[in-house]
Order: sequence, then structure tokens, then C-alpha cells
Amino acid sequence: MVLVCFALQLQTEGLERTPQPPERGASAPGASPIPLRSIGLAPGESQVKSASRFYRKDFTLPILAALNQAAPAYPTVTLPMSYETEQENFWSGNFGDEYTERNQGALHEAALLHFFSEVLGHTGRIGSAIEFGANRGLNLSTLRRLLPEVELAAIEINESAVAHLRTLPGLDVKAQSILEFDPARTYDLALIRGVLIHVNPEKLSEVYDRLYRSSHKFILVAEYYNPTPMALPYRGHQERLFKRDFAGEMLDRFPELSLRAYGFRYRRDPLFPQDDISWFLLEKSRM
Repeated sequence: MVLVCFALQLQTEGLERTPQPPERGASAPGASPIPLRSIGLAPGESQVKSASRFYRKDFTLPILAALNQAAPAYPTVTLPMSYETEQENFWSGNFGDEYTERNQGALHEAALLHFFSEVLGHTGRIGSAIEFGANRGLNLSTLRRLLPEVELAAIEINESAVAHLRTLPGLDVKAQSILEFDPARTYDLALIRGVLIHVNPEKLSEVYDRLYRSSHKFILVAEYYNPTPMALPYRGHQERLFKRDFAGEMLDRFPELSLRAYGFRYRRDPLFPQDDISWFLLEKSRM
């Protein structure tokens, strides 16, 4: 059997294997010994870092399939979907899973009820809404409690969060990156809360465009605010948290938008604390 060398280097630090692979040089019954490192990588070629879920799109599934077939002593390797930016890979992976688990609680839900009650006081009754980066669906569940008949949709990149979203009745779940979402219709309200701060700054304009195209009436932006762009460490990670005037940039980008209302949610509020979120309700002019 002729095995073609695909010129790859597979880094498997942190990848748990059960059962353990044979010792170096040992072979599985009926298989030729093929050490992982023998599938070499030419200088400058792409590489895989499976433990952190970051890898390049030019690493293709047929290569994995050939590796698994040629080395049956190793369990099948399954890698998550590749995304264009590091931030997308970060939130689609283990960190996003952990965030989903801690993003819950009765006090948080009460604060959301207070928050969306104020927002809806400015919008009036809405018939439909879509959330960009919905996580486990707390924002949309709150809207459903306030407006039982509202039609809801969610875009979410993390599989663990998507699993929670799929348990919510009547919710249209779009399991994908917001940078891959192509709006097929419009909604009364397009909302994004605590998500733009984690988007690669070079891709913000694409998210702004998708928000704008998804709404025919209102856009709600609720994020950390700073008058000038800045990056901050986030739970020990760099290039994962960014602050700027997101709403102001949308107002500059789309002349048809106007500022309908805005506010602030303080972490020391005695009744309904939130994470120092500035919110802006933008309204589309009638075309």
C-alpha cells in the first residue's frame, strides 16, 4: 500500500485519547507503524492545534480520514469547525462552553426583565426579533415572557449553547457564526448584547451590515462603551475583549438610522445589577 505524505504536522497536546496509543514504533495488528510526526509539514505549511480548537481552513477532512484509516491504532480524530477569526474559534470552543454554563441564574434573569421592559417602553409592541450571539437564550426567553406572541430567531456559534436554544419552543435557531449569517428576511428588532465586544475589530463592519439588513424597524446594541477603540485582557486572554462606540459607528455608517433611546446598566445597582452595559436603541427611518 502506498501512503501519500500530506506534508502536515499534527499537534495533539491536551488531546485526551482512550485507549492510549501504542508505544513509539509499535503497530496495531495488521497495520503498518505510522508515527504521527512522520506525516511531516513543509516549512510555512498550515498547522493544527487541536487542544485549543484553532486551526487553518486549508487543513481538510480528507487528510484526517486518510490518517485514521492508515493508523487504526489511534482513535478517530474529530476536530471542530474552522472559522476565519481567532475570536470565532475561541467562542465556539471550550471557553464558550464554560461561559454558557455560568451565564444563568435567577438574579440575572430578573435584571433582564427590568432591562427589556425599559427597552420595549421605547419600541412599543414588536412582532418579531432576532438576536445575534444568543448563547443559551436568556434574552430571547425574557422577550417571550414580556411578549408571548413574539416571533423569535437566534444566531449562535457555540454547540453547547445551541443545544440549550433548541429546547426553547417556537425559536428559529441558526447554528452558525454571525459572520456567516446571510439575512433572508427582516425583523422588527435585531439585537446584539455583549457580543460586539468579542468580535475581531476588522470584522465589525460586516456585523454592522448584517444587523442593519436584518431589521426593518429597530436595532438594539448593548455593549461596553468607550469613545475610542481599546482592547482589554479578558479572563487571562488577549485580543478577546474590545471596547468602542459601536452604536456611534453604526449611526455614521447608516444615515437612515437615528438614535431613539439609550441608557446604562450599572453593576452596583441595588436591585437589578448588570455588567456596566451601555445600550442604544437605533431606529430605521421609513423607506
